[in-house]
Amino acid sequence: MKEVENTNGMPVTTDIPMLRDKTIYKLYLIKRDKIYNKSEIKVVSAICKVNFIEARNMLSNPVILIAKGNAYEMRDLLQLISCYDVHYEIKPSYPY
Repeated sequence: MKEVENTNGMPVTTDIPMLRDKTIYKLYLIKRDKIYNKSEIKVVSAICKVNFIEARNMLSNPVILIAKGNAYEMRDLLQLISCYDVHYEIKPSYPY
């Protein structure tokens, strides 16, 4: 927790719920069609840190687990994945 002084000079404690969140979130990529598209390949390649050929091979299933991590890691991945036109789901529900 971080202490900050407010305008009255009184100390105030700032509560950051993400610091207390111990949940492991899972990020799933959901393919739109039976055939993968370029955006899906690029997302899998960027997040899983594999080349495009390996990413394409990973897209054999309609729903693919591409990452798991804590609230901060998921926040960073969501910023990355928002740049692409893909469908995704986070389980359990990501409240941030």
